[in-house]
Amino acid sequence: MSQPLVTVVIPAYNAAGTIRRALDSVFLQNYQPIEVLVVDDASRDDTSDVVGMYRRPEIRLLSLSDNRGESSVNAGIEEAQGEYVAFLDADDEWRPTKLHKQIAVLGANSKATFVSCGCLFVDSDGKPYREFGRPPGNVAKNQIWRILLARSCIAKPCVVARTSLLREVGGFDPRLPVAGDQDMWIRLAMKGEVEFIDELLTIAHDTPNSLTRIYARKSASYVIPMIRHRVADRRSDISDPELRQILGERYTFAGRNLYASGSVLLGSAYIARAMALGDRPKENLWYLATASPPARVTKAFLSATRRKPVEIRATPAERSLLHPSPRDIVSLPPGPPILSVVVDAEAEFDWGGPYTRTLTSITNLRHQERAQHLFERFGVTPIYMVDFAVASQADGYLPLRDFLGSGNCEIGAHLQPWENPPFGEELTAKNSFLSNLPAWLQKEKLRHLTETIEKNFGVRPTAHKAGRYGVGPEFGWIGGSLGYEIDLSILPGVDLTRGFGPNFTHCFSRPYWFGPDKSLLEIPMSVSFVGALAPVGHFLGPFISHPALAAFHVPGVLARLHALERITLTPEGMTLQEQKRLAKALLARGQRTLTFSYHSPSLAPGHTRYVRTESDLEAFLSKIEGFFEFFFGTLRGIAMTPSEVRSLALMSRVSVTANKESVPRVQQLM
Repeated sequence: MSQPLVTVVIPAYNAAGTIRRALDSVFLQNYQPIEVLVVDDASRDDTSDVVGMYRRPEIRLLSLSDNRGESSVNAGIEEAQGEYVAFLDADDEWRPTKLHKQIAVLGANSKATFVSCGCLFVDSDGKPYREFGRPPGNVAKNQIWRILLARSCIAKPCVVARTSLLREVGGFDPRLPVAGDQDMWIRLAMKGEVEFIDELLTIAHDTPNSLTRIYARKSASYVIPMIRHRVADRRSDISDPELRQILGERYTFAGRNLYASGSVLLGSAYIARAMALGDRPKENLWYLATASPPARVTKAFLSATRRKPVEIRATPAERSLLHPSPRDIVSLPPGPPILSVVVDAEAEFDWGGPYTRTLTSITNLRHQERAQHLFERFGVTPIYMVDFAVASQADGYLPLRDFLGSGNCEIGAHLQPWENPPFGEELTAKNSFLSNLPAWLQKEKLRHLTETIEKNFGVRPTAHKAGRYGVGPEFGWIGGSLGYEIDLSILPGVDLTRGFGPNFTHCFSRPYWFGPDKSLLEIPMSVSFVGALAPVGHFLGPFISHPALAAFHVPGVLARLHALERITLTPEGMTLQEQKRLAKALLARGQRTLTFSYHSPSLAPGHTRYVRTESDLEAFLSKIEGFFEFFFGTLRGIAMTPSEVRSLALMSRVSVTANKESVPRVQQLM
């Protein structure tokens, strides 16, 4: 059966330097037939010459005599011979399967007016910094227009639409110098259903924070009137509360754009209007207080006038988390080795991609039962450190609540800042570490997560683990004020400052007390250097991991020789033999407590690099079973939860204090 013809419309203005990338991505599509209409919007460079170099019959060049901006695509719509029109900007590109997947969806749903997909924004270096265009939740396909009135979630290069409907609605409005595409998607959505493909099939090349004051003012001037006009088209179907919500979201977005571009007074007026309409008043106040240009200028001025680094301003009690004293180390009574099992129960996000608030799928929680059976067979009670995606969605918390109800697990809080409300920060790699956020925002995020866990699990968590191990000195008082007793975030001996993270090189591998009254217990991750050079590993580690030596594979060579290797007690990326070597090394150094951990997405093939296939999963579970057999069999160890370790530490502390009080003062000092 022949496939329908698709017309690809590419508006181009002074695009000689980028249009080859766009055209190449079109001709790499695994779909045929296509025609390509390049609309040269009165360019003053060599755009038309670059297009002419292709000499392909599929390409037609439409040269406009005057610059029409966004509405230049109308010339392509008028000339299109295909059943469908696909839009692509001259500086963007498509993934090879985009058209094939989208045309299949449109062919299967005759009521669909258009189909969109996800878009990955990359900077001038090709590094991802934003995702856009994910499906807008559980909304009926014929009601997507309601979502589009409130906010934009569709990028033009993501859309494939029916040619007949594009012509029926009159094309793009030439009176709109900006937001003409938003207007078009709303009008099409009001004509029928809208389909989404939840994949990043489009790549947009852009510059982060490139919004200009002129564009922001134009957007504010044109978008809200356009939205009011489209609301009028369906006013009888829109309730008064829904209208307030639509306008509130639009005023918030426009106000923040104005703020970001430097239009402070106008931006504040728009944000005030949004709050008056009931749109996120608390979050908008936080934005005004922390993300506005005046606040940034003030912050920069205060930073410039400080003589000492911010770290040194922390009180000794706060600093003790990252700079503990030997006096803070827990002294446990003699006994068998202790193993705590910590599972980071979290959403399935791309560890190598940008940090977004849209990747909150938690299907992996349905797969935890296989590991849970192993835990129960060996008498292990794990603690599941749940992030907000898991704590707030039934598919996440219900499977774990079953384990909790039978007494076979404990629940803790795993704070991933980028997905955990409230959102008072920009989405950046630096802000993915909790410790880089203002203390008040850290506390509010943790409060929100704590209350969500308590609501859906019926227990209030007392153990905390920061996402990406991004814990800072403030957690001493933040955690204590919210009832936390334990932290599990420390990677002893590891320095994450190259990637904006904290520095743990001064932290111990054994549990230690911290916080204002030294009542919080840090139970670090089990990670350490092992091998003949391990005694000087803390000196050699930073040196051999320097990029200059890493390029010559020095760390790998030392690890293969077993001279110096950093091992973490986890089945993720570590062999069973490596885990055994680490356990024996730590116990030989007099350490009694070990922490075994992994991330919950590793139990569902395809979500982490450690488990890609079913055979990988079998090997992964085999490593867990093998280590348990070694620890509980060969080493005669016992399992304890973090809360049980703290109880044992408290008993030891009371015992030591009592013994000291019964000894004369002179003997205590000897």
